[in-house]
Formats: sequence, structure tokens, C-alpha cells
Amino acid sequence: MTDFRGIPGLPRGLANNNPGNIIISGNAWAGKVPVAQNTDGTFEQFTSLEYGIRAMGENIYNILQNGAGTLTDLITTYAPPSQNDTASYINTVATDTGLDPNTPVDLSAANLQAIATAMMGVECGVAAFTANVTTAMVQAGLSLMNSSILTDIGNFITTNPGMSGAVAVAFFFWQFF
Repeated sequence: MTDFRGIPGLPRGLANNNPGNIIISGNAWAGKVPVAQNTDGTFEQFTSLEYGIRAMGENIYNILQNGAGTLTDLITTYAPPSQNDTASYINTVATDTGLDPNTPVDLSAANLQAIATAMMGVECGVAAFTANVTTAMVQAGLSLMNSSILTDIGNFITTNPGMSGAVAVAFFFWQFF
């Protein structure tokens, strides 16, 4: 597990092991630093980067499953215009993932990883994110997601046989991470 807490010069999201910049809530995230011990005061802190990635992955999955089926819907919910330049955020994630911002997202493991990675780049700054976070770290964090979510993603893929590339990536992802 990777712990960036206490390392000077990192963006807030990395320093909190929360590369999705999830705001403090009553959610009992796995690996969450208890609110009483949280030194940020605004954003959640996690005991490892991987637990922060896990929480972000679950947020993305839950938002997409609960009616926000496009990147535009997802990012508008995740990073509302009252707090962010949401249009720029949407454009960046769409460009980085190659996904159409207004088409329902195929919730494959590959797409979840691509979306989470692109969003963490926006949240932490691409240069800082890519200099400190590897693909293996992202995969390790997403592999910690609630097993029922991983099962749901697997079921979605297998009931949509036209996604042979996604199935191969998902099989690899679950086999090794």
C-alpha cells in the first residue's frame, strides 16, 4: 500500500491519499482516517492511496448506476458547476478516455479504470498525478472495490457479448489485481 501523507510538495489529493478529492462525509469508507484524526478538515483522508482510489471507484460506479449514465452526468454530479469548471472537466475526461461525453458509459473494468485515472488527473493535476501514481496503483485500488460492485461489472460485461475487448481486459484485471 502507498501512503503519501506527510510528503511535502504534493497536491492536496495525493497528500490526503484521496486523489478523487472526496469531501468529508459520514460514509464509513474502508481505509478512511477517522474524522477526529483528519487534519485536512474538508476532504477525506485515507490510510493509503489505494483506499482513496477504491472510494473514488465506488463513487463513480454508484453515480453511473443511479441514473447518471453519461460522462456529462457523472462529472456534473461529481464536480458540480457551483464548485468547478465542469465543462472543462468533462472535456478533459472525454478526451483522455476517448468516450463520448453524452453516450451512456459501458461500465467495464477498463472504462472504470480509464475514467478514474482521467478524473484523478484533473483533481490532482496531470503532471503531479502521473509523476507519483502508476497504473498498478490505480488497478490495486480499484481491485479493493466492494466485491458486489466487481460482480455487477462482470455480469454487465458477460450479458453484453459484443464487448470482447472489455471482457479480455476485465478478465486480466480480476485475475491479477
